[in-house]
Amino acid sequence: KMRSMADAILLPDIDLWDKARELSQIHSLSFWDAMILGACINSGVSAIYTEDFGAQEQIEGVRIINPFTGRQE
Repeated sequence: KMRSMADAILLPDIDLWDKARELSQIHSLSFWDAMILGACINSGVSAIYTEDFGAQEQIEGVRIINPFTGRQE
């Protein structure tokens, strides 16, 4: 069932780990939020819905949408 819900399933590898460390330091994200963002960047995801990235609206081409702000995207 999971495969039918996703275009791609990404497993963490050393490149993603390094990307997450970089994103965490540059953008003051938790490491695990940076892992999610890094996976999105590496797989070409254009937008992510989350409340955890503060006021940032875009990071490395990924649009950050807070679903609780009331703004329509």
